Amino acid sequence: MNASSRSNFLLLGAGGLMTRAVSQRLLELGARPRAVIQSGAAPAALASLPGLELEIPRKDWCQEMRAQGIESRYEFDVGELSAWLRRRRADYLLVACWPRRLPDPVLDSVRIDAINLHPSLLPDYSGFDPVGDMLRDGHRDFGVTLHRMTRHIDAGPVLKQERLDLPADATREAIETAAARRGAELFVEILRQSPALAIRR
Repeated sequence: MNASSRSNFLLLGAGGLMTRAVSQRLLELGARPRAVIQSGAAPAALASLPGLELEIPRKDWCQEMRAQGIESRYEFDVGELSAWLRRRRADYLLVACWPRRLPDPVLDSVRIDAINLHPSLLPDYSGFDPVGDMLRDGHRDFGVTLHRMTRHIDAGPVLKQERLDLPADATREAIETAAARRGAELFVEILRQSPALAIRR
């Protein structure tokens, strides 16, 4: 079943490899977010900062989504962000690689659940760089977890979790891409289920 009839969700991400892979797979599956928010400032704003030398991409993730007709914003004040999210009246918030903890007003801005897509088998390797930590430790048990977000980072109830069949010498890019794509598929499974299965915190 195509997921478009249940695609009442908002997508937040840092705009890097994982975020792009998640959004690409969601769109392939017909799950189109109502809106996306990218962390940080617009590339033009970064380029104008004095003394900062950056290779600014021609088109970042937020701009790519906007080109596809998806409402897109860069990160802004928490109070304004939560109000903006509430006005979209979305059922779900899907977070794919956000660089800091989201406060309760943001998590409570959707009607059913705020869900984080995390590239490890939680509770193992929680935190902001799980793939890097696994590679540094020589850990090769790769996976992806979708969990309900709470005020504690990566500690909410697990909704979906799956191991990834990857070679022992898999690169960071390969691991993050596989986790992102499979995580997007697991999220679509949630969209296809009854909202009653995703009871609020």
